[in-house]
Formats: sequence, C-alpha cells, structure tokens
Amino acid sequence: MVKIVANYEIMRTLGQGKYSKVKFGRDLETGETYAIKIMNLSYIKKEQMETQLKREIAIMKIMKHPNIVKLKEVLQTENNMYVIMELVTGGELFDRIVAAEKFDEITARRYFHQLVSAVEYCHNQGIAHRDLKPENLLLDSTDRLKITDFGLSSIVPNKLGKSQLLKTTCGTPNYVSPEVIKEKGYDGFISDIWSLGVILYVMLTGRLPFDDRNINVLFKKIESGKVDYPIHLSKEAKHLISSMLQVNPKKRYTIAQIKASKWFQIGYKEEFAVIMPHIQSKIELSNSDIKNAVKDSFYKEVDQLPSSSTPKPPSEVRMNAFDLASQFVMGSISKMATGQDALLIRRQTRLVALGKTEEISEKVFQILKNERANPKFKGTTLIKCYMNMADTVITMNVAILKTVSDSLLIIEFRRGKGNFLAFHQFFRHVASKMSDFVVSANSQGPKSNSPTSSNEQQTQSSSTEVVTTDAPKQ
Repeated sequence: MVKIVANYEIMRTLGQGKYSKVKFGRDLETGETYAIKIMNLSYIKKEQMETQLKREIAIMKIMKHPNIVKLKEVLQTENNMYVIMELVTGGELFDRIVAAEKFDEITARRYFHQLVSAVEYCHNQGIAHRDLKPENLLLDSTDRLKITDFGLSSIVPNKLGKSQLLKTTCGTPNYVSPEVIKEKGYDGFISDIWSLGVILYVMLTGRLPFDDRNINVLFKKIESGKVDYPIHLSKEAKHLISSMLQVNPKKRYTIAQIKASKWFQIGYKEEFAVIMPHIQSKIELSNSDIKNAVKDSFYKEVDQLPSSSTPKPPSEVRMNAFDLASQFVMGSISKMATGQDALLIRRQTRLVALGKTEEISEKVFQILKNERANPKFKGTTLIKCYMNMADTVITMNVAILKTVSDSLLIIEFRRGKGNFLAFHQFFRHVASKMSDFVVSANSQGPKSNSPTSSNEQQTQSSSTEVVTTDAPKQ
C-alpha cells in the first residue's frame, strides 16, 4: 500500500522520537523529496493550537537562514500533524563527533559559529528552540550545520520539569538547564544558551559535561554547575563554556556576549559578513500568514501510484564486491542501495555484510538477542530493539538493506530514543561481534575506543580541572 497525505507520498522512516516520526516523502507533482515529521494530535497541546502556535509556524515558513532546516508547509488531518521540511542528508553532527572522538577547536568553532548564528536569528524572531539536543543538529551534503525543530518544541509537552523528566524512560536530560529541573518556570531563550554550552563542550571533549547513571545524581550535578575541563582546552574555550553554563540564569552569557568573546570572534565576521544584516532583520506577519499557517488535509492509502507519479527505476550498475565496499568506504553509499531503501541520509552506523538477506537477518537477530537488546522482527528485514544501558533505555531499529549486488547487504543501525553516546558505544560493541560476515565499515565508523569508556574517563579525570560555573572572570 502507498501512503499519501495531500500531494505527498510517505515512504520509509528516517528517525523516531518520543512524540513523532520522521519519514522520507516525495511531492507527487514535482518529484522533490522532503523529510516529513508526523506528530499525533493526541500529544499536541490543544490549548496552544491557536494564535501562538500558528504564529510560530507562520514565521518558520518565511524564515530563511542557511543553518536552519527550511519548513515548507504544515498539514493537519483528523489524527496527525505533518510538517513538510527540507531533507537534510549529511546525518547528525554528533555522529561525526563520536566518530572523531572529539573536534579540534578550529572545527568546533566553525560549527559553533553556524549554530549561534541560527539561534540568534530565531531569537530575533521571538522564537526559542527550547530543545537543542544532538538529534536536532544535522549536516547537509556539504557539511553545513542545519538546526531542525525550531518553534516546534512548544507543540509537545517534553520539557515540563523534573517530575516529567523523571517519568521519561528514554534518554536523560543531559542538555537541560538547572531552572528547567527546578520547576520554577524558565525563559526558553536563556535556557537555549545553557544548551549551547553543553553542545560546545561535547564538540571539544567528546563527552557530556554532566552525566551519571543515576538520574537523580545527574540532576544534582546539573544544579551544581561543576564541570571538568580537559587540559587540552584553551583558556578562551573554557571561559566561553563556563560563561554559558552559569547555574544562575541572570549571570549566564547572552548571544551578544557569546559573539563578543575572544574564542568566538576568530573568523566569525569574515564567515558571516554577507548574512549578518539578514540575521538582525525582523519578520513581519500578516493575519493571513497566521491564519493559513496550518492547512487541513487528507490521508489515504492506495494500492499503487498513478503511472505519471511513479519514479523511474534506477539504472543498472555493475559492480563487484570489492567495488561496492570501496564505494561504501569512500562515502558513495547512495550508489549501492536499491529502490525505496536508497540510502539518502549519511550515517556513521552502517556495515556492509556478505551473504543472503535471510541468513544475515537471522545472524544479526541472534547477536542482538545475545546482547540483551530485546530484538523483535518487524517484517523480514527490520529489527526493533530496546535495552537498558547506564540506567537509561536505548531504542533502535536495525535494517537489513539490499544493494545492487546480490551478495552484499547493508546493515544500518538507526537510533530511536536515548543517549547518543551510549547508542554509539553499543553499535561499536555489536559491530565487533559481526566480524565473520561484515566486510566493510564506514570510513568514519566504528572506533575501538569509546568516548565514554571507563578507561578513557579515568584518564580524562586525571588530566582535568574542576570549574564551578559561578561568575567566571576573564
């Protein structure tokens, strides 16, 4: 069955969160491809479906910034809301961090410039993100940072304080500011600054500034604001991070102060001179813009698409196993896949396996079962898993994808919910168990040392300084 909403064909799942799924979609008229975020209306705050929500969606449709995922339109059916967005194919930024173990300061600064520029632009439009976290930081095909879900985090009740966070079994609030945990009300714009501090720390160290297996201990660590800084970090980087990770929101850096810091200033003006005036501009909305922000639509399933809407099959490609593995290592993964399973999104968690689909699927299932990942087949080539790691629940899908070669398959691990570092640690561990049938891994894929391994943490702790984020002085 082909699933259609309005004029979009809805295809395979690209990602999944607590309140939504992101599907690969295609405009049946133009052939353009999109990411379609699907949210069940039962989870949406009905009281916010009026002026404020529509205003934010209307602004998002008009906003143009190179580091923000473009929102095309928002459709609403009887049961779901469909957010039609630009398809970003470079994968998650944090996948790159884990693969590299950590970024050098030049690389981190380049991405942080883009991140702050996008956050400033949205703040100037009166929209706070409120949910900056790894899965919301994407990369396009040219490695440009793209932030997704600006303005949409207000739709679902995923940031309601400590009591709700304690009830959330999937993931831990490592990026949440102290004032959110304390349930005393918070300013989303100031809370975004805290999240920027956490993200920059992760870029430069490959680990989280606040982490613990016990969630109550984690809360206490966040509320204390004590951070361990590796000795390799520059003085300027430490100062900027500690200024953003101020426990007292009134003492926390503003966007203007971040941009004025010594560490941030390097190369920023040259890089963003062209778009700076645009960043400061304010979008003006008409009543019509707000009224038409969300369109009523329909959902249907049909046996097949009209012939005029059916995509042409890919041209035949002749490659041997060596050629295919080489393409994989060089990153040309899209040339290997077939049909709807075309691998459009770059991931660091793929393996190339030698064998038949049924055989490899069963081997992967048994390995996941042995590792207590609670695997369950959905169809014959998709395995759904969940497991407890470090007192948190990790969910994932493992897909067995066909290639243009009958003898080679791609094993793709897709994170659902939970800590991204723990997910990558599990992927590396499981990948090591598949050596008898895996012939190649992504060139930026599994590494032997996990950024969160106990040995490395012990090494890091011996070469760090503890800083309490209370009124740092330059």
